[in-house]
Amino acid sequence: MEELLKQKLVESGVDVEGTLHRFMGNEALFMKFLTKFKSDPNYENLKTSLDNEDFEAAFRAAHTLKGVSANLGLTPITQPVSALTELLRGKEASEVDLEQVAVQRGALEEAYQGLMRLMEES
Repeated sequence: MEELLKQKLVESGVDVEGTLHRFMGNEALFMKFLTKFKSDPNYENLKTSLDNEDFEAAFRAAHTLKGVSANLGLTPITQPVSALTELLRGKEASEVDLEQVAVQRGALEEAYQGLMRLMEES
């Protein structure tokens, strides 16, 4: 892993050391999965599902994205998507707190776009 990218990831809140520990120090494997994360469809599925107020599909996408981001140590993404997961878990459409969903969605979008820019620059 390029040292500058590693530094930028750490500065952005990514748990690089913890993730590398889970990957048994294999930086190439970490980079492989980090690169694959860019094409993971769950972020786009979550946005589309929320736009369509399909909260069951949004929950599934959020839950999956939460697991993937947590395994990669992407804390800035994991935190808001975890909150979204809980806001949607087992809720009927009328029970969903749309204001809080919007807040967490905004935080997720900011974190996600920031990570994508960082990866594009490196």
